[in-house]
This record gives sequence, C-alpha cells and structure tokens, in this order.
Amino acid sequence: MLNNKKSNSHFKNKKMGVSTGLNCLDRESCPDENIIGLYLENLLTGRKKTKLVKHLQQCPDCREQIKILTEIKTDMEDEKNLILYPDQLKRKAIDVFSLVKPPNILDIVIEFVKGQWELLKHTGVALSTPALAVTRGGGENKSIPSFQIRKEFNTCIIKANIENIKNDIFILQVDVTDKKKNLSLKKVDIKLINLSKKRKLEEIICDGQTTFEYLKSGVYKLELSKGKEELGQINLQINKN
Repeated sequence: MLNNKKSNSHFKNKKMGVSTGLNCLDRESCPDENIIGLYLENLLTGRKKTKLVKHLQQCPDCREQIKILTEIKTDMEDEKNLILYPDQLKRKAIDVFSLVKPPNILDIVIEFVKGQWELLKHTGVALSTPALAVTRGGGENKSIPSFQIRKEFNTCIIKANIENIKNDIFILQVDVTDKKKNLSLKKVDIKLINLSKKRKLEEIICDGQTTFEYLKSGVYKLELSKGKEELGQINLQINKN
C-alpha cells in the first residue's frame, strides 16, 4: 500500500513537462510523462532509453517519480488493492496514466478494384464514402471514387480523403482539427513517408489542411507533430488491382 501523504504531494505538483518540486538537479532536462510512461511499459528504446537511464543516474527527483509510479502501476493491476485507495488518489493515478500512453497509431489497408474501394484492415474509425462529383480542370464534372478516413488522436482529429483520379494515380487530402477548440490546428507539421521505398516524399507545415498529389499504390506513413509534440501517425497501404 502506498503512503497517501507522499503520493498526494507528488501528484499535486506533477504536470506535463513540470518538475515535481523534489529538488531535481536540472529541471529543464527532466523527461515528460510520455517518456516516463514508455519507459515503465518497456517501450522506450535506442537513444531515448540511453538518455533517460543516464539522466536517472544523476536525478533523484526522477528516480523518486519512477519509484512512485511503478508502485501505483503495480497496485492498479490488482483490482482488490485498487478499491482500498481513497477515491481522490485513484482519480489522480488514473489521470497520470491517461497522459503517458504512447502516441496513437492508425493502420489502414485499402484496395481499389474495378472503380470501387474495399477496406481490408483498420485499427480506427474508417468511413467509406460514395463517389464524389467534383470539378477537375476545364469545368468538366467527373465522378471521382474516394475513400475517407477519420481518426481521433490525443489532442486532434485527423480526416484523410483518398481519391483515385486515374489508373494508379491517387490524391491524399489531410485535414487536422484541434480536438478541444474544434478548429483547424495551426502550424502542424505533416510528413509523408513512402515505406515501400524507405524515403520521405514531402514535409509540410500548414494550418490544418494540405494535399499530397500524384501518389501511386504502395505503403505510406503520415507523421503528425506540432513543435516537439508528437500527435500521432497513420500507416496507410493502398492496393491497386
């Protein structure tokens, strides 16, 4: 059972990116809850893990934080122990672990066959829309087969619309909305990577909307970030038969 007085004091002062007040040696170098959460779940690898381990050797504040969170995590996994906690402490513990989840990843596999889209696999909400009547140059109206994807991440909502303009040529339109304000997210960094060829195709900093043109069938990854904050990513596979 945790020492409630100690835990309450810790959580009262601990927020995203803010030191806990336990006399850290260098507050600016302390990792945020995302990094700590990944470490606790054994999901932190490479340089980030090496950097954190080195920091922990020098920072009693962060060592104490990890100790407390590890104890809470262990007890939260035992429902019998969890119901013995005061309600206030339970809520605080749940709030902390809701912040340290790794960024969401959406996997979508779609196939375009004989003028129709077919959803083969998805790990989020995917909406298949009927063909849209749009104008494509010269004022001529054409019916363009499209497929729409919608995914809610921690702080934003992503809508991606894929259109097959001809043969094996596609257009990807991306719309990013601030989840709380319900407005286009400003200065969002969107990277499009071709995983089939293992190279970055384009990187755009935009105010919520952008379009990637002349894509061919293949495997792509959309990485979204704002400043140093990772918003999430979409892995997209387009099959054309």
